[in-house]
Amino acid sequence: MSYWLRELMGWVLLAIGLAVFGLVLLQLIEGMVYQTMGMIIVGIFIFRGGIHLLKVALAARACDEAAAKMRVPAMPARAGRTTV
Repeated sequence: MSYWLRELMGWVLLAIGLAVFGLVLLQLIEGMVYQTMGMIIVGIFIFRGGIHLLKVALAARACDEAAAKMRVPAMPARAGRTTV
């Protein structure tokens, strides 16, 4: 997965998490306290997942830029196990 796609999905999850928190706030204003407990947990997981994807995308981009500066070719994908 490209780090650009990872970053885009991170921002999408972050926005969905904030929207869930907005819905929770609206329901709390209406007085539905017990109905929002599950939604708060779901919102936290979605929001944290988005933050994690953003961190991973940033780290991947930083590693690619560092490898380009050092003129090191990217690591090839492992085809299989090698025995010594």
